[in-house]
Amino acid sequence: HMVIPGLPHALESACELLSRSGRRAQSLVARILSDNDTPVGAVQWACQTLVRTGGRRAPLRSTLLHPHPLARLLALRALDEMGETDVTLFERLIEDEDAEVRGAAMQAVVVRVPDADLGRYLPELLGPDSKPLCRMSLLGRAALAKFLF
Repeated sequence: HMVIPGLPHALESACELLSRSGRRAQSLVARILSDNDTPVGAVQWACQTLVRTGGRRAPLRSTLLHPHPLARLLALRALDEMGETDVTLFERLIEDEDAEVRGAAMQAVVVRVPDADLGRYLPELLGPDSKPLCRMSLLGRAALAKFLF
């Protein structure tokens, strides 16, 4: 049921059960995220658990290579929410085959890249995959820069 829940609330029930695994949760999270064949529902639980508990980010990095775009998106958002500072992780995903992953990667990049480097990302940041939030962040940065100088 972690792949495609067939019963109402099956994913939520499975996540709740896994959340009660106590000390074993962190090792389970690491195993789930290190396996690129892991079903998306399990990846979702593992990402939520890491964000909630503040666990190590390293397992999330390998999930950025998961074959399913939703798993990559979940890992990307978890890294973003946990304050990942390695911009290169997000830069690589700007070229992802999935539009949602590209959009989330662009948003993560726009808030992390120094002003001096922002220009090289403008074609992607203003392109068709750019989300309104990403454009608003760009406008905010431009307004702040104009205000400061």
